[in-house]
Amino acid sequence: MEDTRLLPAIAEGDETAFVRLFEKYKAKVYFAAQKLLKSDSNSKDVLQEVFTTIWLNRASLHEIENFNAYLHTMVRNNIYSRLRKKKAEGKIISMMQENSVDSDTGTEEALKLRDLQASISMAAQQLTPQQKHVYHLSRTAGFTHDEIAAQLKISKETVKKHIMAANKVIQAYLRDQSFLLVIFLCVSNYSPHLTDHPDHSVPSNEIPIDYKYVN
Repeated sequence: MEDTRLLPAIAEGDETAFVRLFEKYKAKVYFAAQKLLKSDSNSKDVLQEVFTTIWLNRASLHEIENFNAYLHTMVRNNIYSRLRKKKAEGKIISMMQENSVDSDTGTEEALKLRDLQASISMAAQQLTPQQKHVYHLSRTAGFTHDEIAAQLKISKETVKKHIMAANKVIQAYLRDQSFLLVIFLCVSNYSPHLTDHPDHSVPSNEIPIDYKYVN
């Protein structure tokens, strides 16, 4: 379905149309993040935050004339924000575009996303100590399953089981959070494959990142 039909429907609260939009663009967003962040969990966080923002601000979709450009801006700024954070933490060295998005434009979205993250943090408090540790290493620290297994001296399968169990607890906690749960489920259950990459289907669909601003 064309974006020109999906966006007005989503603006009116059509959840089915939103899921179709997510399915259409999830690989594009994920692989754009993965290309720079080199982390499955961080890339999924970008995917979740971007589509959460789109849903929370769905009423404004009536005003979007070029969704590709709109999505590109959201993904780019989210990725650069994460790179800046890593730079501040001394983990990597990166540079931000001089003409970045105006700081005031994302205030409301940031507050809404903060509320969602707060809900997830509250849900995480219900995890067992081991689940909480594994979940933190995966989603917050960005370690791979192999790295977590090596660090905690447990099997990769055990790591996966802990993360699956943690996701179930968080999903149950967020069940009353309306459609935000659907977004969380979609991202959590997304298993990227190279065949999903835009380079393997429609190259022009990939979000371009200006590498001269990222060292």
